[in-house]
Amino acid sequence: VRPAARDRPAGPVDGLVDQLAARVRAGAPRLGPVRLVCIDGPAGSGKTTLARLLGIALGAQVLHADDFLEGWGGLAGMWPRLRSGVLEPLAAGRPGAYQSYDWTAQEFSRWHDVPVADVLVLEGCGSARREVDDVAVLRIWVEAPPEVRLARWIARDGEDVRPHLVAWMRDEDAHFAADGTRARADVVVASADWGRPQVLAGPAVGTVPARDWFDRDVLDVARGLLGARVTTTTDEGVVTVRVTEVEAYRGAADPASHAFRGPSARNATMFGEPGHLYVYRHLGIHLCINTVCGPVGQASAVLLRAGEVTEGVDLARTRRQRAGVVRSERDLARGPARLAVALGIDLAQDGTDLVDPNGVVVVRVPLPAGEPLPAGEPHPAAVESGPRVGIRGPGADAALFPWRFWLAGDPTVSAYRPAPDSRARRAVRQTRPDTSGSPPAAARRGGST
Repeated sequence: VRPAARDRPAGPVDGLVDQLAARVRAGAPRLGPVRLVCIDGPAGSGKTTLARLLGIALGAQVLHADDFLEGWGGLAGMWPRLRSGVLEPLAAGRPGAYQSYDWTAQEFSRWHDVPVADVLVLEGCGSARREVDDVAVLRIWVEAPPEVRLARWIARDGEDVRPHLVAWMRDEDAHFAADGTRARADVVVASADWGRPQVLAGPAVGTVPARDWFDRDVLDVARGLLGARVTTTTDEGVVTVRVTEVEAYRGAADPASHAFRGPSARNATMFGEPGHLYVYRHLGIHLCINTVCGPVGQASAVLLRAGEVTEGVDLARTRRQRAGVVRSERDLARGPARLAVALGIDLAQDGTDLVDPNGVVVVRVPLPAGEPLPAGEPHPAAVESGPRVGIRGPGADAALFPWRFWLAGDPTVSAYRPAPDSRARRAVRQTRPDTSGSPPAAARRGGST
């Protein structure tokens, strides 16, 4: 019995595949001229499904580690065959070749060529072992609960495979424990439900939420977005920002909201269904991005004020330098205008559907309450709140509207600034006229709004 079926449907996992494919393309070859992608994890976790889809997205050949196994007990001998037949030749810029194991005849038989190509995907137990750390452009770990994995195998191959599988799972557990494969992976994916896969580690931690996640009170959505990852995929590349600061605006009940006086051409997206991106230009200079939430017509939204760039730092820096001075890496997305620039957002993204895993803009929220947080993730209790930045009039009442939320102690949170007194602003304009024809100072700095 062959220990891997390769014909499972793709489903909504395609959004995740697109993000991974973009990361691979952005990486430099490390196995000679080849970008090597290694997908590892326990039996039945979904490695083959992900590898097949990623291979299609990248136009790449996919190699399966079980082709190098000499039966169920062949884990120890797999790596020498793979290394000598495939990896060493490719590293030298030469084609590789290997014999695949025939699980029915129980012998190595058919030969396969491995040409020198831009990308090669390798999947299976042991494929992301420590020896590939210096040559793989991306190491992916896929996991699912043991009961889910066992059920998948039995459903595919029948009860006869159970004794072999139980012994195999003991062998692979020992291998993973000695190798530390999961801890060294660049991305960890939970595949218990391929309809909504979770990224547990890597630049884009979290899961793409359903629309009803956004169809809640704006204050709940605002707090829930702290720690979320926002990823944009464009022709320039991929950038991911971990959200560290937000502000909530509650439509007609909030004097500071764009929707306070009703719908207009500018704020039409706010009055639509939740889970869409609302993009607007502030003071005719800067763009700001928001997530629409609550019931249709309520026009509530959460402004993304600041964050940490966790992926695509070089691209984010290049974008920010086009707009102005970048003082440090922590300032790349520190402030709403800087965040929009770093992500490459423009007015064309107004109305983008954030629950589409294949979208140009994808939001992944932290794990649901009750599930363990990945290592290094901030605990939800470390959230502080206070008055919103730069608001004048009734909406500035700190007692009534303490609706700015941030991760306590995070260095990327922007500094609080109250709105300047209108009389002082007029005095500044009168005593310091701008006759140079240059853009305003804020535009030259590329600073936050």
